[in-house]
Amino acid sequence: PQLPLAATVDSAGWGVFLIWVGLALYGRLGWAVFFLGTGGLLLVGQAVRRSVGSNVDWFAVVLGIFLVVVGGSRALELQLDDAVVPSWFVPSMFVAAGIAVVATAWKRHRRG
Repeated sequence: PQLPLAATVDSAGWGVFLIWVGLALYGRLGWAVFFLGTGGLLLVGQAVRRSVGSNVDWFAVVLGIFLVVVGGSRALELQLDDAVVPSWFVPSMFVAAGIAVVATAWKRHRRG
């Protein structure tokens, strides 16, 4: 049986992401480029989903924007200590987002 188009786009996106991680590790590109590339991939993936008529995953859009901002700030060598937000804020946002994703998955599993 043929996969729905959204599932095909998601699978291809995961494949491209894994290729990107491998290339970034081989090339020792650094965190700034890794974050910029990963955020860009997330945003392009959501643009592709939208262009084929699939629902946009807004969590992925927000995460993509966040990763591009983090990568850009690292590329520009901005120090979190100099930023308006405290240095614990960015890592805490990643932890909170991860907890939210796990809790949502658990809740769906329990319902279903």
